[in-house]
Formats: sequence, C-alpha cells, structure tokens
Amino acid sequence: ELNPEDLAELRTLGEIVNYMQSKVSAAPVAVVENGPANESAPGNAAGPAIDLAHIQSVMMTVVAEKTGYPTEMLELEMDMEADLGIDSIKRVEILGAVQETIPDLPELNPEDLAELRTLGEIVSYMQSKVAPANTVTETTATESVATIDLDYIQSVMMTVVAEKTGYPTEMLELAMDMEADLGIDSIKRVEILGAVQETIPDLPELNPEDLAELRTLGEIVSYMQSKVSPTEPTDPKGPGTKVGLPVAEKASEVSASFQGAPSATVELTALSSINKIVQDVTGNGGANALVVDDGTGAAVALSAKLIKQGWQVTALKPNWVVSSSKKAFTKAVNVIEIGTSEKTLDEAQIKDIIDNSEQLDAVIYLQSKQTVDAIEYPEAAKQGLMLAFVLAKLSKVKAATKARASFVVVTRQGGALGFADDKVKADKKSDLVQAGLAGLVKTINHEWNSSQAKGNDSVFCRIVDLSAKLAADKAATIINDELLDIDTATIEVAHDTDNLSNNLGSRLTLTGAATDSYALATSSSSDKAIDSNSVFLVSGGAKGVTAHCVIEIAKQYQSKFILLGRSSFEDNEPSWAQGITEEVALKKAAMQALIAAGDKPTPVKVTHFVRPVLANREIAQTLNAIKAAGGQAHYVAADVTNSASVTEAVAPLVAKLGTVTGIIHGAGVLADKFIEQKTLEEFNAVYSTKIDGLLSLLAATEEKNIKHLVLFSSAAGFYGNPGQSDYSIANDILNKTAYRFKALNPSAQVLSFNWGPWDGGMVTPELKRMFNDRGVYIIPLDAGAKLLVSELAADNNRCAQILVGNDLSKDASVKKPQVSRLTTSVSKTLLATNNAFLADHTIGDDQVLPTVCAIAWMSEAATAAYTGFHYQGLDNYKLFKGIIFDGNEASDYQIDMNAEVFDDGTRLVVETKISSTNADGKLIFHYGAQLTLVNKLKASTEINLVVPELDEKSGECAAALYTNGTLFHGPSLHGISEILECNEQGLLLSCQVPTVASAKQGDFTVPALGNIRGNIIGKNQSNIFANDIAYQAMLVWVKKQLGLGSLPSSTQSWTVYREVAVGERFYLQLNVVKSSGKGKQRGSLVADIQMIDENMQLLSEIKSAKVTASANLNDLFLPKVLPKVTSEKGNDEASV
Repeated sequence: ELNPEDLAELRTLGEIVNYMQSKVSAAPVAVVENGPANESAPGNAAGPAIDLAHIQSVMMTVVAEKTGYPTEMLELEMDMEADLGIDSIKRVEILGAVQETIPDLPELNPEDLAELRTLGEIVSYMQSKVAPANTVTETTATESVATIDLDYIQSVMMTVVAEKTGYPTEMLELAMDMEADLGIDSIKRVEILGAVQETIPDLPELNPEDLAELRTLGEIVSYMQSKVSPTEPTDPKGPGTKVGLPVAEKASEVSASFQGAPSATVELTALSSINKIVQDVTGNGGANALVVDDGTGAAVALSAKLIKQGWQVTALKPNWVVSSSKKAFTKAVNVIEIGTSEKTLDEAQIKDIIDNSEQLDAVIYLQSKQTVDAIEYPEAAKQGLMLAFVLAKLSKVKAATKARASFVVVTRQGGALGFADDKVKADKKSDLVQAGLAGLVKTINHEWNSSQAKGNDSVFCRIVDLSAKLAADKAATIINDELLDIDTATIEVAHDTDNLSNNLGSRLTLTGAATDSYALATSSSSDKAIDSNSVFLVSGGAKGVTAHCVIEIAKQYQSKFILLGRSSFEDNEPSWAQGITEEVALKKAAMQALIAAGDKPTPVKVTHFVRPVLANREIAQTLNAIKAAGGQAHYVAADVTNSASVTEAVAPLVAKLGTVTGIIHGAGVLADKFIEQKTLEEFNAVYSTKIDGLLSLLAATEEKNIKHLVLFSSAAGFYGNPGQSDYSIANDILNKTAYRFKALNPSAQVLSFNWGPWDGGMVTPELKRMFNDRGVYIIPLDAGAKLLVSELAADNNRCAQILVGNDLSKDASVKKPQVSRLTTSVSKTLLATNNAFLADHTIGDDQVLPTVCAIAWMSEAATAAYTGFHYQGLDNYKLFKGIIFDGNEASDYQIDMNAEVFDDGTRLVVETKISSTNADGKLIFHYGAQLTLVNKLKASTEINLVVPELDEKSGECAAALYTNGTLFHGPSLHGISEILECNEQGLLLSCQVPTVASAKQGDFTVPALGNIRGNIIGKNQSNIFANDIAYQAMLVWVKKQLGLGSLPSSTQSWTVYREVAVGERFYLQLNVVKSSGKGKQRGSLVADIQMIDENMQLLSEIKSAKVTASANLNDLFLPKVLPKVTSEKGNDEASV
C-alpha cells in the first residue's frame, strides 16, 4: 500500500514510478522447487519482485487511460500538473489504478510522495522500494518476494497517469512535472500513487519525506525503483516474478433510496479550568521563545513572565501595528522591528531572523487589535495573518528540545471565538480576518502531530481568544496559563471576560451538536420566504456541487439566478470537438487538431484545448437544468476577486431580473501542500477567492435587500485539514463572517455550510475508498443539495454555521499514543464559586467535592498527560481527606502521576494522587487511585438483567429519598427515578440524569447527548451527575437496611465502557458483598455495582465499593429549612 502523504508532492510520472519501485522489498528470491525450506530464512519478510520496466509500463498505461492522452505522447519527465493537468484528485485515481494493476507493489509513504512531480520520479520511487537484484534470500515458495524492475514500475505509472488524467500514454514523459506539466494536484497525486500501488502490491512502504521534493514522473519512478533491486525485465507471467496488468474495470453504480446527510450546528461549550504542568515546560534550560507584539502591552507583560520562568525572549514588532500602550520591553528582550517601508510583511526578513537565531521552542503570536463597522477585512489584519502563516512555515518549532514545543496564537474576537447566536452576544467591532488564525492553528496541529508526522513527538498548538477590552496584565496571565496547559487535544479556547455567553462559563470552546436539517419547518415569513421572484447572485454556481444546489433551489422555487464563473461561455464549440462526448476521445481529437495546425501535442496544450470545451458544456447543462425546473438563469464570466468587474457584469442582469435578494458564494480554489511548502502567492490565491470574492458579491448588491446569504465553507474550516492551511484559514473567516452578518442583519437567513467531501466531481472511486478507510462520510449530491434547501428555507435560522458530514476530529489522528515522560505533575485551581453545582452537594453547612469529581479530575489530567490513551477505569481508589469548602480549603491543588507501561505500550497504569498544601505548609493528600489508560477501549458486554414489571403502586418513587434524609443531594444530582427492588441482597434502580445548565457544571462539564466534540475529542469527560448515582445507591441501601447515613471511602475497581449521556435512561444494579452495623451506631457496606443501558449493554462496572456508615450523619443529611428571603445574589432557593 502506498502512503497518501508520501504521494502528495510527487510531481512527475517518473518520480512516482521510481517511488513505487523503491518500495519493493530488498531482494529477489531464489526458490528451490519441491525442496525443504531453509530454516534460517527470514519467514514471510519477502514479497514478489517487480522490475522498473513493468512499473513504468503500467504507469504509462494507466496515465494514458485516465487522462486520455496516448501512451506515445507520455514521457516520464512530464510534470503531472504542469504538463498533464493531473490534479491531486486525479493523482489518487491514477496511483490507485497502478496499484490495482501491480498488486504486489508495497505500501508507499505519503511523505515520500509529497514532492514527486513527474511520472518518472514516481516510477523511480516505486521501483526503489523493490529489493536490489544482487541480493538473494532463500525462503519457501509461498514466501517468495517478487522483483519489481524499473521498466515495470514505469509502465504502471504511465498507465495509471494516463487513465487518471485522460492523457494518452504516448503523450506522457517521465520528465514531466506533475503539477506544472500535467496539472496533477495533491489529491490527484494520492489517487494516482494509490492506483500504482494497487497494481504493484509488493512495492515497499515509501517515505513521505523522500517524496516531498520529487516533482516529475521520472523522479518518482526512480525513487520507487531505488527501493527495490534493479533487475532485468522478466516474463510478467513467469512464476514468482512480476505481476501482469489486469484490464481496468469500472466500478458499478448502484442506485439507492434517498438518505439524508448527517449535520450539526456549532455551539459554545464550557471547559474546565486548566491543569497546568508543574515541570519540564518552562525555559529553565535556556529555551527560546519568539513573541509577536500586538501593541497593547500584553506582549510586554507576557515577555516579562517568560523571562522570569527562564526563557530567552525575542520580540517582533511589526511596523503596521499601531501601539496603544506605553509599556516597553525590558533590556532582557531582544526586540526586532519588522516590515517593509510600505508597512507590509517581508517573508525574506522573517526567514533571515529565524535562520540567524537559536532553535525556537515556542512561538507566541498576538494579533493586533483592529476594529470594523461592517463586513470588512482590514489590510493590517491580513498582514498579521500572513505573518502568523509565515512563522508557522519557517519557525521549525517541531525541532524544539529544550522545552515543550509550542505554537500559540492570541486573537481579540471578543472572548467567544467569533461565535454568536440568540443566546451569545456578538462582538460587532472586532476584525474578521483574525478568525482565520484558528484555521491555521487547527491545520498545523494535524500536520505536526498526526501519527505520520516526524520530529518532536508533540507540538502544543492553541488559539486563545480574548476580549479587546481585557487589560494587558490580565491577558498576559491568561496566555501564560494556557501555555502551561497539559491538555493538547483542545485547540480553540476563549476566555469570556465580557460575559458574551450569558454565564455559560468563563473558559469556552466550540463544539458541534447533532441536528436534523431535513426536519425543519419551512418559513412562511415574507422576510425569509423563497419564491419565483427571488433573485440569487451565485459565484461558482455554473459548475460542480454549487450548480447542483442551485438546480435544487430552482426545482422547488423556480427562482432567478445570476451565475458567475471564471470560464468564458460560447454558444458554439470548435469544429474539432463537435459530436465528441467522451473526454478521452476529446483529448485525442484535440491532439489531431494540434497536429493539423502544425503544432506538437503536449498535455498542457491538449488541456488548454479541452478544458474550455468541458467547462462550456457543464455551464450549458446547468443553465438548461434550471430552465427545465422552471427557473431563470443567466451566466456571466467575471473574476470574482475583482469587485469592479463583478459589479459591471452583474448590473445589466439586475436591471433585467430585479433586485438581488440572495447571495450564494460557492467559488473556491485549492493549493494543497503542507505549510512548509506553501507560498504567499498560493495563500493569496486561496484567500482572495473566498474573502475578496465575498466582498465583490456584497459590493454588487445592497446589503439591506439580502434575505439569504449562503457561504460554501468547508469542514477544513472547523476541524482543520492537513495540506489545507490557507483553505482552512479562508473558510474559518467565512464562518465567522456569517455570524457577524447575522448579527448586523437579524432578519436575514445566514448559513455557512462546512461541507465534508461530496460524492461527485473530484471524489473518484479511489478517493472514496480512501475516505471510507478513514471513516469519512461522503455527502451524496442529492442529500447535500436538499439539505441546503431545507436549511435555507427554514423558519428558524438557529445557527449560522452548519457542519455537514461526520465528525472529522476523529479522523484527524491528532496524536499517536505516546508517553514522553512517565512522571508528570499538574496544578489546578479549584474554587466553589466556579462550580455552582457544589451547592447541591452540601453536608451540614459545607459544600463537599463529590468522589466522582475527584475521579473525573484525575482521569482528565491523565488522558491529557499521556496523549492518545483513553481512560478505561481505575483500581484502588481511596479518599484520604476530602475537599471541604469551609473557608479553610486550599485554592490550588496538585495532581502527581507516575505511569507504568504494559502490553507493549498499549496499556498504562497511572498511580495518581491529588494533594494540596495548607496554610502551615503541610502537604495534605486528598484522593488517590491507579488509573488504567488504553490505546483502544474495551467493548461493552450484554447483561442478563431481569427488570420487574411493576404497576404504579409496586415501584417506590425516588423523589422522597432527596427530602427525607436518605440522600442530601440537591436538584442537579437528582438522578434516581424509581426503586424497582430493594432487599438484603441489594437493590435495582431506574435512573435518569437531569439536564444541568452548563454554567452550573463548572470544571466538570458533560457533553450533551449526540454532541460532536470537535477539537476537544479525546478528553474523556466523565458524566459526574450520572456516576454519582452509583454512590447514592449505596447510601440508599444503607439507610433502608441499616438505618444509617453513609459516605464513600474507597473503591476496589471501576471499569468504564461508555459514559452515560445527558437525558439517557439507565438501570443501576447493586449487589451486596458484605455489610455491618444493623441496629448499631456505626457500620459499612461493600458492594458491586453495574450501570446498564436500556438495551442491556453494560455501561460501567464497579467492584467492592465501600461506604462508611454512622448515625451521626443522619441529621446532617436532613434538608435545612431556611426562611424564604432573597439573598445578596438574588437567589431565594434554600441550599441543601
């Protein structure tokens, strides 16, 4: 199998062929037929040999088939993109076909392939993965290794590229640059190399970094060939040698009944307070931090804190930033002014600074404050955005060794990450450009921390959003604390000091909440209704998925459309193309036309002939489909990034059709590369199409008349996506623009669709297979179009940002399981005032931290410390001295963790203790346990639970338990619904956890049922409100059977299979292990407990949990009766 990231940058057919050939194992095989196996043979390490000629032949054949160019036109030196027009999607398709043809081609490394540009480079790369011919390994016949020679890899590469691009193999040359000559982008590159590896399955795994610089087909072929033995071509049909080329088969199309696409709305979610790392992250080892000044004084204050912690600090002062602070950096800070005389970014200057500095361990970028009055994108803000982009590209923080590598970005979007809805107020003045910084950070987190990434095991990536009003010193404290957070899974954090979120919480992040976009009621309001008089201005709307959505609107509402596109539209086709429908035949006709004109056909020239014809046909099909649906459509060619040209082109049609009432912005371009390979030119092309394009559409219309605004954003904007930092930046700006437009125009229907991949257009069968392997949902065309129309016409614009597809944070492979240090300590501030639910856990006069909170606290810290592992449960939980909020408690606590590694690194046992230091300096231990962390959670089992059928009088209502002194718990902890059975052997409860307001949950937030966790996936948050019922059940049994009050003291083990969701009904079964104290003043209970869902699946299992009972607790559990007077806080509800 070939590695997609390796293949992403191979440019030529030759590079890819060489890459594939290089992946074949290290030796041809000598096989003694019918003879005994050599006992010293290395088992099944060998694979079939594939020579270079065969790979090259297959490559040429596939490329010819996929591009339509005859094989005689192909050369291994051709650049797949520049010469052959092979984009990244077509590349995946071609390489998939090659690999199907050569099934023995070994797995190729995506990073190796990343820079191969020509067919020759890819062929060479493939061939390099095959064993050297002069090395002989003896093994059994069934364990033989096929030799893959260069010609074979080259043949496969040419075949696949031809198939995937439509260029005939005779047009391909190994010297062609994949991007410049063949037009093969990173997606098509993966597709092509995948096809090559399917054709040559014995091609060894290729190194992504090797492939990163290969550009031509020849380079890739050579690289592949270098991985295997150079060998003379042999009979493809000979035993134990290379594999012949099968005839390519088209995937059958299966029609299916309509099924909607999954979707989610975005929401703000409260986060717990920070678990700050106590050791090994400060700069005491002489670590180096680069801080970018925002002009507010925050960078000055932060630098002082860092220097105090032992960092060496360099501060960059951009000359486009206007300072609002008189604070100056100390002499200990190396201050460098940057920017050109025109007050713009100079990338060469930044490179020179970094190249002449010590290795950076941390980059902390503070975006300067810019204010806007409308939908605007200030140039100074964009310069700052590009500076952060360039720092990510050049800083090399992955190589940090003196401290934890960190890349932290600070924005001033108001403290809610640019989010707003009917509950969360919008900051209408903060600039929108800075929203793109979140997309940058989320993407580099994927690129630097994926399982494929090399270098530092982990780079701490974080974006911190603050209020523009926040004082410099307070901002510096927050940034410094975030820099020390042990949690690396949460990427976006907002500090809502202005309470935009209406008491949701002080520390927030963005998540997604599952919704049904197809169940929305249609609006009858004249302000939002769509009808035949509605006029939509659509960018990118004449082709692709945008066109499909526009046609769906036309089918339902017969509206009017002005379609903008880059392609010119002609009524008549050139004579050479008339009557030819197939793309391959069209390319051959173009070749003949070139020859007839006395010109030599090349892939670039053929593409130049064919592309306008195909675009023209697709535009015509869209116009005809809209007309057939009863709508009106007019197409105009205009550069959407040029506002004046758009306004000029649209004006006559507005006069003809009427006022524009809706905008659909579907235009976009890709330039997929990892951040280190990207250029500012590519950045600007991607950015401008999305951002300047939207400005052009708004300028050509009147904002007050816009009833519907639809932005085609991407899942890359919400989740980030490797290779798409600029695309993620632009789309996240669109997302936050949608919120702002809605805030400025409350009556408008505003939607930013964060689309996942669509089933059509660029998604080929090979890409679909790759997405399926990764668990990525592919949006059916009809389902996506109908979803858009349903949301657009809905009577409730409940959220301006809609995620379409499945949760891609799970696909991100953000971190591979790793243990960078076995011993770790973190500190945390825990205050009763920040955890309102503690009022519902009051014993006597004092609030007490529930046992389940201590367990959740330890598990959260451990899973954050040991990246990639999941909390499975605990052993030997002990309560040493509970945390009682009586006025004498500590505010800061420390969690010490010491891990032991088991089962080949797949399981950790973490000895964990929570402690504090009292006013006398004495160390106090509070809780301890041995936590079990695993890289893969155990599956649940089915329980044979018999639930008695009770009439209304048989079961005991549990409400009285919370008022008669059995339980002391307040409303947020009322989870027992009914006592189904209770006797000396145990009890059976029916339970349902109440919904607790997020603001009340404090540091122990619980995800809502069905929520997508977004960028905080893997935090293993416990549902403390459900888990507390386990101990409540023990208190109930003790009270009913022993007549005593009781409290938890220890638990032998607790295994968690799945957390209980908010609102979920479940059963709790308690079985007594032993008890004592009946008729006495003191006693105890040891019990086993199972929590079981309504499908009889085991949720969690507790062994030998113990509570200590005492008659002295009876009075403390009784509710206090307080006079109903309004307190200072305005709350007249008595505390329990």
